[in-house]
Amino acid sequence: PQPLQIEQLLKEVGNGQEAALAELYQQCHKMVYAYALSLCKNPHAAEDVLQDTFLKIYHHAHRYQAKGTPLAW
Repeated sequence: PQPLQIEQLLKEVGNGQEAALAELYQQCHKMVYAYALSLCKNPHAAEDVLQDTFLKIYHHAHRYQAKGTPLAW
């Protein structure tokens, strides 16, 4: 996914657009899962981290400020 596209989706999620969250999940869930798995080495725990991450995105996207790589946020 392109950083500008991710930033736009985060902005839309921050404005309460649930379809944007679904699109963000579709585009990024594999990368987030892979990163979580690399840290915890447990597929079930990585799945939990993935779900927790997207819940936090949903609740805090309105705070996002573009400062470079949106996936790092």
